[in-house]
Amino acid sequence: MIAIHCANCRHSTDVVASLAGCLVRCPKCDGVLRVPKGDEQGEGLESEYLAKEVVENPHREPEVQEYVDRIQQRVELERKQQPYRRPPHPDRLYGPIVITLGVLLMISIVTSDLGPMTMLVRFLFAGAVILFGVVLVVAAR
Repeated sequence: MIAIHCANCRHSTDVVASLAGCLVRCPKCDGVLRVPKGDEQGEGLESEYLAKEVVENPHREPEVQEYVDRIQQRVELERKQQPYRRPPHPDRLYGPIVITLGVLLMISIVTSDLGPMTMLVRFLFAGAVILFGVVLVVAAR
């Protein structure tokens, strides 16, 4: 028999040595106690121990078990659902629109009759617009 003492009510009781390492309930206050391992002082019949019952899951009271079951069911449902897909957003359209404007600007420069320096400056500006559009496309991903 192993002597155990309840930390809640200070009640002492003896349990069978085969329950070493198990959780039991205090017969006086229903507190959960862990039977220490070792200190085996002999064996007795299980009916001799004074603790009410061996507790397998002390945190699984009926209310707690119902709550845990509901959470597990909710998790199962969420796993079965489709993953979240972000709806199309206007930010994804800005990049292609800016690229299109840059290309149209390039076409208008080529078809116009401008001086070489003016044409170079406008080509650089159109290239910058296209590059900005590419940055917007990459950033929208």
